[in-house]
Amino acid sequence: MYHLNDENLGRYVSLNTFKKRLFRHLNILYRTAASLLSPFFQKDGVILMFHRVLQKDQKSTYLGLMGLEVTQEIYVQTIHYFRNRCFVFLSFADFAARYRQKSLPKKFVVVTFDDGYVDNATFVGPFMAKEQLPWTLFLNSGFCDGTLPCWWYGLGALLDVRDSVNTRGLTPDSTLKTFELRSIQDRNSTYLELREIIHGLWAREEQRKKVVAWFHQNNIDLFKITSKVATGEWM
Repeated sequence: MYHLNDENLGRYVSLNTFKKRLFRHLNILYRTAASLLSPFFQKDGVILMFHRVLQKDQKSTYLGLMGLEVTQEIYVQTIHYFRNRCFVFLSFADFAARYRQKSLPKKFVVVTFDDGYVDNATFVGPFMAKEQLPWTLFLNSGFCDGTLPCWWYGLGALLDVRDSVNTRGLTPDSTLKTFELRSIQDRNSTYLELREIIHGLWAREEQRKKVVAWFHQNNIDLFKITSKVATGEWM
């Protein structure tokens, strides 16, 4: 079994450096967009899309999942960034209505979340209520009715506990491939390659049972993982 520690994680990504770069680029992006678009729209509006908000020690080490996750600290700082600059927070419904009425405020921000992960209910909801700010959740009903298990998190869970994994059951025997998982780099490259294979299969409804069966033969219960990370309070 591979054990992740501060040393090998530190070689791969520096969270502090990432955080500093994020806010520097956020500033640059906002100023550039506002400068270029203001002659056409005369409004400074931003629609933010999030998926998950986690504590630092809960964040994934897989690049394929990092794009879905921000820390609670980053999220809070992002919200305060716009609030401290006097942006008006709108729900998506209010934004749509005011857009049709041509009554949008000069500076506004719309905070949205996709899918409905459990942390949206346990952290985001209480935090936004405390700040008295609106936010909008686009709930993926497949999480609740079991038609879309979180296979992308299941894949991370599988790679966490294996020293190697193969594609038997996912791909034809003629293209069978075995991945050795000796380092975090191995695990990340394997995650990305398997994600592409599974994503292609999941797009075809008749192939989905094959994906679920492959996880099952590797001792991963996708539906149990889904109920843990995604369904939660939304059931």
